Amino acid sequence: MRNRILNALALAETCNAEKESQRPIWELARAVRAADAKQGWRLLAHPARLRIMTIDALNGFLASNCRFSPAPAPRLNISRDAQQLYAETVLRLIERLGARDSVADTVRVFCDI
Repeated sequence: MRNRILNALALAETCNAEKESQRPIWELARAVRAADAKQGWRLLAHPARLRIMTIDALNGFLASNCRFSPAPAPRLNISRDAQQLYAETVLRLIERLGARDSVADTVRVFCDI
């Protein structure tokens, strides 16, 4: 990923994109180069300044750094099947809203909790 970004930034030095399919990347890279020049980041000289991560890593970073309670952050895992998590979230919401036990029981049975 880092090499692709650095290649795009290098491409932005040229007058235009070689192929029409490269145009959106070229335009974004030109904008990054303009911000780089304005801020003095020197990204091509110091590529380690770029924090590059997958979307899963970004979500994990955000979740562990944006806590909404004073309790320690729980260990976070990626779930391929989130249906159980959704069901538990609905159940907690129903319980917090003070819904009747019959509603919570229905959710437990329906969601196999």
